[in-house]
Amino acid sequence: MRSMASSLGNLEAQERVPDSRDRTVRPTRAEGSIRVDGLLDEPDRERAEPTSECRQREPVEGEPTMEGTVVRVLYDDENLYIGHGTRQSAGLCGK
Repeated sequence: MRSMASSLGNLEAQERVPDSRDRTVRPTRAEGSIRVDGLLDEPDRERAEPTSECRQREPVEGEPTMEGTVVRVLYDDENLYIGHGTRQSAGLCGK
């Protein structure tokens, strides 16, 4: 009986989560060097196409993120770079 209840719970969660196959992130080829320093301030990062169709896992899986999240993807001959930024409302760490 317990496994059937778990299966039903998983089925309900799957029905709530939007199909991720409809969302695409298009990588942009980096023309300059990319520093992995956490600043995300290279000109190539601004050229990269942003996507903001992010979904959360908690507190409600599949819903749009509570804070605006933007992801940009770059690549070169050797690496794939994924950068993201989150706009945060004033909270415990907000000023």
